[in-house]
Amino acid sequence: MSGLVTAYANQTIVWKHRSGPDRHGDAVYVTSSIKGRWESKHRLIRMPDGKEIASSGLCITEAAVEVDDMLTAPNGRVYVVLSVSIIPGLNGTELHREVMV
Repeated sequence: MSGLVTAYANQTIVWKHRSGPDRHGDAVYVTSSIKGRWESKHRLIRMPDGKEIASSGLCITEAAVEVDDMLTAPNGRVYVVLSVSIIPGLNGTELHREVMV
C-alpha cells in the first residue's frame, strides 16, 4: 500500500468475491479479509442504466473489489458493492479503490 493509504486503511473488512459459477450456474463466493478504511457516507449513485441508488458507505482499499461483491463493515453489517472507482497514482498505476456500498 502507498504511504497515505497504509496510514488510514487500518480496519479489517471481510470481502466476499466471486470465483465463478458452480455446476448449477449459481455464483460461488470466496471469503477473505482485507485492509481498508470504512466510512459511513450517504450519496446518490447513478447506475449504468441511469437509475439512482442511495449508497450508505465508502471503503478505501487496495484489494481488487468489484461491483456485486460483498463487504462486511467493521460493525458486522453486510453490504453489496454498488460502484468502484479506481484511483491512479502519479505514475498512472492503480493507487487504491474507492468502493461505494
